[in-house]
Amino acid sequence: MFIIALVAAFESMLFPRSIILEEYYNPAVPSSGRFAFQFGTRSHFGIPGLRTYSGHVSVSRFHIGMQSFGDDLYRENMLTAGGCFSTAYGMSLGGELVLYQQSVFESEDQSTYSAHLGAHFQSTIFFAGAWVRNLTVPRLSSIDYIPPCYSMNVMYQPEQFLTVRCAVSSIELSMPFFSFGATYAPYHAVMFGIGVNSDPLYIDCSATFIVGAISIQYSGTNHQYLGLSHLFLITFFQ
Repeated sequence: MFIIALVAAFESMLFPRSIILEEYYNPAVPSSGRFAFQFGTRSHFGIPGLRTYSGHVSVSRFHIGMQSFGDDLYRENMLTAGGCFSTAYGMSLGGELVLYQQSVFESEDQSTYSAHLGAHFQSTIFFAGAWVRNLTVPRLSSIDYIPPCYSMNVMYQPEQFLTVRCAVSSIELSMPFFSFGATYAPYHAVMFGIGVNSDPLYIDCSATFIVGAISIQYSGTNHQYLGLSHLFLITFFQ
């Protein structure tokens, strides 16, 4: 069961586990402020010791980040640096260079690199984006590699306090899976969200609270076989 959970947790790192976090995976989405620092932690299926830690700093249209996933027996670290630029008619394009490092107990560490690309469109009430990750198909061994994956998403905001979102995603040439969700913000500093993913089937819920220059986000997903995972994000912004 632990191996199944480890594989599922690794696959979950390729995509945002909540549809409201889709913009974090697209390097073309510009920062909403001049400066932001974000720290996150995530538990996977209630397994003790199996956690993900992340940190992210963005200054204007440039960003750097790190992520560490695993436990004492297996760990995967990722360092990213990238940026984006605006084009005409509300479009922006972006990219990231990614360095991977894998550590397995009593084995030699492995390192590799890859790249991510993204595009983003924004208007008053309509948003659309697409991204591709692991373009170079980075290999950590002769048989172990990180597969390329992609996602295309749209968001419609019919009212100032309501947004509706959907996304289609896939790994390599596999059949795509779908995500649907909506967010409701009764106040400027409070937002709640709910979504559903088709493969694997799970429901996610989220909440965001803004206190001054601090944003606190929670996202919880319930895997149909492996149970609950929890994600907490704290962002300081200007």
